[in-house]
Amino acid sequence: MTRWDEGVFDPYLPAELVLREAEIGVIVADRHGNILFVNEFAARMLRLPGDPVGLAGQPLHTLGFIPEGDVAKADDLSRQVLHGMSWEGTFTGTRGDGSLVFIRVTAVPLRVIKASDSATAWSRSAPLSPGR
Repeated sequence: MTRWDEGVFDPYLPAELVLREAEIGVIVADRHGNILFVNEFAARMLRLPGDPVGLAGQPLHTLGFIPEGDVAKADDLSRQVLHGMSWEGTFTGTRGDGSLVFIRVTAVPLRVIKASDSATAWSRSAPLSPGR
């Protein structure tokens, strides 16, 4: 290999491959807060049981990282993203196994063809330790 673009990888990787292999949790929700997509890393990080594909259509709060006390923060996130702005913040929640988790969230609007079908993409890095 003499150039960076020579090699075994196709320069046009499918988005599905990138989302599946990236070590960052990605959750996509529609404008009504229903889950459209959860990648495997997010499912492992949140210790969700079963296949992440089965989460599609469920309300976002069923993932456990938006507890009752953070509803105002979640509303602020939704409001900003639906107005086309990104949002960053931290949520405290409960994983699927009952353990506590602190998650740094970046939420951005997901651009789609029709404005009425707008969605929000959430990305998360690894959970924060309680001391951070």
